[in-house]
Amino acid sequence: MRTDDLIRAMSADTTPVRPVAVMLPLALLAGMTVGALVFGATLGVQPDLWGAIVTTPVFLKHAFPILMAAAAFGAVARLARPEARLDGWTWALMLAPALAVISFWVSAAVTPVAAWPEAIMGQTTADCVLRISLLGLATLAGALWALRRGASAHPRLSGALAGLLSGSAAAALFALFCTENNPMFWGFWYVLAIGIVTAIGALLGRRLLRW
Repeated sequence: MRTDDLIRAMSADTTPVRPVAVMLPLALLAGMTVGALVFGATLGVQPDLWGAIVTTPVFLKHAFPILMAAAAFGAVARLARPEARLDGWTWALMLAPALAVISFWVSAAVTPVAAWPEAIMGQTTADCVLRISLLGLATLAGALWALRRGASAHPRLSGALAGLLSGSAAAALFALFCTENNPMFWGFWYVLAIGIVTAIGALLGRRLLRW
């Protein structure tokens, strides 16, 4: 076979691959849709959500995971290219954690020390961590599948960012159904659940995103 014929044959057999920028949002949308259906059927939306969200603790409870997910999405999508670096996204990734830490300690400062354990534990600790982690892991599977269409030179970091994105998106969705509004609660348990998904993402990314 001549070279020109070989090139034409290879071109004919090539299946177009959708970019990460398309597949990653689709994976997130699928995970969040399933999560919304499950949470809606088993929990129900927080009563008077729209009235409560104008209060500072509730607003921050929703702002934290949304900001975290947005920063993680931008960072992981950027790293899907082999020559890319995080650059300014590093600072963006620090904003939401700083918000959670500040919210936690401001709330702690106005709460009697004797009441700290109750404020942190709340009433739904296990349910919160379990639901965010499970939905985050399910979404992570889709995110890693989407990222395999990229070519990250940092598979472990990309996996961690995919976990951060998935866990944060899961927390943002769960916040709509969660009645625990104390920053000492969500500033601890939301962060823990997101951290679990992030750590698992780093472990899986090291193996699944290597090329």
